[in-house]
Amino acid sequence: MSLDQMTCPEHGWFGHFGIHEAGHATAAILLDFKFVEVSINPGHDVYRQMMLGEEVVGAGVLMPGEPVEWVAPRPEDALVYLLAGSLAEAELCGHYLPGGYEGDLKIWRLGSGRSEAQTDEVRPVLREGIERAQTLLSENRSALLRVYGMMVQRVPNDGRMHTGFDEPLLLSHDEVHSAVIAKP
Repeated sequence: MSLDQMTCPEHGWFGHFGIHEAGHATAAILLDFKFVEVSINPGHDVYRQMMLGEEVVGAGVLMPGEPVEWVAPRPEDALVYLLAGSLAEAELCGHYLPGGYEGDLKIWRLGSGRSEAQTDEVRPVLREGIERAQTLLSENRSALLRVYGMMVQRVPNDGRMHTGFDEPLLLSHDEVHSAVIAKP
């Protein structure tokens, strides 16, 4: 079974992973969160992790420092940034991958000092964060698509996107910034 079949036959693994990370990166720029780079690991690495039942670490935005250093000072904005990944998938694909937001919420809980036991207290904060992230992504859809487009352009097209590259695809903060602030 191919990686695309295992994740989403309609949009493919790269469609979801790329859009997810583009959502995070776009939100980070708009909310003025500094980051080092955005990366997407090669599909064969993601496939191996899935086949071995490991935690899938297929992509990410490398932040400078531990979550408590950048979440705690601005927890509401950090939540919007972290929710923007899965919500970008929902915006552009019509759905997000199951469990795709779990790691993001874990980072937010760790950085904000909120535990699983505080779920009832966190629900209104989550609702507001979701609304803010959806608005941010909707109002900046063209920027989101430009960032995703930069990722797609980095993939050698051999017709099989998950085997088209052997090293992680990387976008720097400055590259993402230029895509987000670009005027059409």
